Amino acid sequence: MPRITKIQNERKYPYRAAIYVDQQFHMQIDPEVVYSFGLREGQEICEEKLKEIAARDAYLRGKEQALRFLRFRARTEKEVREKLKKSGFDEGVTQQIIEFLKEYGFVNDEQFARQMIESQRQKYGKNRIIQELSRKGISEEFIQKGIAELDDEEEYEKALRLAQKKKEEIRDADPRKAYGKVGRYLIQKGYDYELTVKVLNKVFRFS
Repeated sequence: MPRITKIQNERKYPYRAAIYVDQQFHMQIDPEVVYSFGLREGQEICEEKLKEIAARDAYLRGKEQALRFLRFRARTEKEVREKLKKSGFDEGVTQQIIEFLKEYGFVNDEQFARQMIESQRQKYGKNRIIQELSRKGISEEFIQKGIAELDDEEEYEKALRLAQKKKEEIRDADPRKAYGKVGRYLIQKGYDYELTVKVLNKVFRFS
C-alpha cells in the first residue's frame, strides 16, 4: 500500500503543505486538511483516501475563492458557479460550495432579485429589469415575485417623465420623427409596447 513519506510546509506558499507518497511529490493541500485527516509521515494510505483528501482540499480552496468573490457585492448562484467553473473546480465541489453559501446566506437569489429591482426601478422599466435578472440566472419564480411588487401607476409616471425629458432633448422640428425617437428610447429602457404607446399619446397630441 502507498505510504506518506514526507509532509513539508512550502516556503513559497506558506499556507500549503506538500505531500509526498513513496518518495514522490503527490499534491499540495491546506494544512487544515493535514490535521483534519490526521496525516503523518510513515502512514499507509490508499488511493481512495488520497482522492478524498484532494476533494476536501479543493472544497476549501473553492470556498475561499467564492467568499473573496462575494466580498465587494452580492452575486447570484449562476455568477458564483461560472466563477468556480472558470477556475477549474468540478461540478461536485462547486455544488458543495454553493450549498454552503446558500445555507449561511452568502448567496440568496430571491434577496438579490428584490435588491436589484429596488435599485433599478427608477431607471428602467419592467422588461429591462426582467432581462437583466434572467441574464444573471435568477429563476422565473423569483423574478415574477419581485416584479409583482412594482406599481403599474408608478411605472407609468416614470415612463412619462422620461418621455417628456427626452422630447425636450430631441427638439426635432418634425413631431412624428420625435415621436418615433422617444418611443424607441422608452422601449430600450424596458417599458412594454402598450405602456409606451399610452405615454406617447399623452406626450404627443396630433390633430
